[in-house]
Amino acid sequence: MGGLGGFLIRDATAADRGAVLDFWPHPDRFDRRLASSAAGDEALLVAESGSGAGLGCGSGSGARSESWSGSAVGTECAVRAGSAVGAECAVGAGCAVAGVASLRWSGGCDDPNRPLLYALEVRPELRGRGAGTALIRSCAGRAAGRGFAEITLEVEVGNAGAIRLYRRLGFVTVGPHRHIWHAGKVTGGTDVLIMRGRSGQIAAG
Repeated sequence: MGGLGGFLIRDATAADRGAVLDFWPHPDRFDRRLASSAAGDEALLVAESGSGAGLGCGSGSGARSESWSGSAVGTECAVRAGSAVGAECAVGAGCAVAGVASLRWSGGCDDPNRPLLYALEVRPELRGRGAGTALIRSCAGRAAGRGFAEITLEVEVGNAGAIRLYRRLGFVTVGPHRHIWHAGKVTGGTDVLIMRGRSGQIAAG
């Protein structure tokens, strides 16, 4: 795909577990987020790439999908006809899960009633080709589709590359925050920036 590429953004399924764990080795988190997505509390999305720009790979999983094309800078959405009513795609020959992201419908640190974009990860060898941008814009589009004017996210203060990406896509910094996390019996904290963006504008690019 070079500097240009195509990504199919669709709902994650249990069949994606192995592919996602290849680059995001957190099986418990994946399982929890998939269950939360099935319950309607969040949307767990994957970006699929492959031959033929990654579109139309496989015979169909029934997952809702949107197709995206473009570069990491200025990626544009090109929703495939019929995608909003359940275009189908499955991981098959020539296809690969390039990235994953979650959109929690409530419960963020910024505003508990505002959707939270989190857990964005892209396969290392496919970074810089627009998968992250496509996932962010797809999440924003889903939020806008539910009537949410804004979405929020948290990013570690030292992650300069991610902060540049979010700002380029239209997010603005709300302020610093100390994020407290729990993993089993272990508790820790991370310094993050809370950022917020207009859902419709981010989705439209």
